Amino acid sequence: MADLGLGQVYLAQGDYEQAVAILTKSALSAAINYFYLSEAYAARGDKEKALATLQKAFEAGFQDFAVLDASPYFSSLRADPRFRQMIERNRKLGAERCRQCDSMMSLPMERKILLARFSQPVSQSITVITNFTADRKK
Repeated sequence: MADLGLGQVYLAQGDYEQAVAILTKSALSAAINYFYLSEAYAARGDKEKALATLQKAFEAGFQDFAVLDASPYFSSLRADPRFRQMIERNRKLGAERCRQCDSMMSLPMERKILLARFSQPVSQSITVITNFTADRKK
């Protein structure tokens, strides 16, 4: 996690080369790491790597569209149709996952756990199982 923090510092300071170097060598292959690496590529002007890495972030479960929308580092990509299509596609996927989670709440415990385990990203599975456990204790 230290690499992620250091990468963010370099990014905020405008040292995009160092940010990319730190974030690329980070052993953390989580959605948030891919997101910050994508920001660093975009800030550096490397649109292709920024788009590819942002797609990896989405595939790893990144769904913080408020942060994405507010990020100044993606300003060079906002007019790119590929960027807009990627964002739109992943917003729809995120909304669909939320609907799936909502519909799972009325299922029996065993079915919830199986569905959460095999059809959702890990972060959503944890949320579903945690919510189920809390409901069961009531």
